[in-house]
Amino acid sequence: MVGIGLLFLVLALTGLGSASPIDQFIAPVDGGPTVVVNVVVEGQDGIIEAQTAQDGFNYASKAIRSMKDGFRQVLFPSGFGYVAGATEYYEVSENPNAAQQNLRLAYVSAFTKAKLELTRGLGGVRGRGREILQEHLSEINTAMRSAYNISGQYVEDLDQVAEGLLRGYVVYEVDHDPENQEVYVSIVTTPKTLSAIANVSGSVIRCASIDHGIDYVLRQVSYGVVPPVGGKVLTSQVRSRFQDHITLVLLLLQPSIESDQY
Repeated sequence: MVGIGLLFLVLALTGLGSASPIDQFIAPVDGGPTVVVNVVVEGQDGIIEAQTAQDGFNYASKAIRSMKDGFRQVLFPSGFGYVAGATEYYEVSENPNAAQQNLRLAYVSAFTKAKLELTRGLGGVRGRGREILQEHLSEINTAMRSAYNISGQYVEDLDQVAEGLLRGYVVYEVDHDPENQEVYVSIVTTPKTLSAIANVSGSVIRCASIDHGIDYVLRQVSYGVVPPVGGKVLTSQVRSRFQDHITLVLLLLQPSIESDQY
């Protein structure tokens, strides 16, 4: 039996936690460190090898930022992941409202470009990058089954696997450089982020729990990368005699937001 709950919320963007629920790393946008602590090696094939996910993702995000946009694969002892990022410029206006609107649009645009970089990057994984995917097929399939609620299906096609990882991104870094009138946004995806969140479409998100899904949406709005208008449909598996999943509809109605990013 399927249980469907409909809830319409006006989100005030308060009470957010200080860190991502993913245990491999803490995103800098959530207060995580940005300094690379240990030795990181970038191979000729562009794959970054680090002692921790945090170091690897920090190194990759900085490298992408220096190039304005791009994609990197990161390998670390407990797993692997991908980072994509993009920069967007904005115009300064003497009108404060216009200036703030330009900045907001720049954040959204940079986020959209970062997702395009992730799409291009995952679609172009070759050589050792595909070997790494092959080696981690079981882990990725477990994450995909959790994300998409598919039982008994084992995906061996690496293109499908890459597409699955594409949906499990979380925002990693958001930065504003007022001197150069630019903003930078990077995103990260790993099998663990995919098992926690899956962006099935622009408006539908599968999540490990409804609380996690709400937190995910609230964070994106608070970062400024998603405008606080429209709606999101969150779905999550539950184990119960009466229902096998729950659906929550979030309606974002806040006309303006106050954020440290602006």
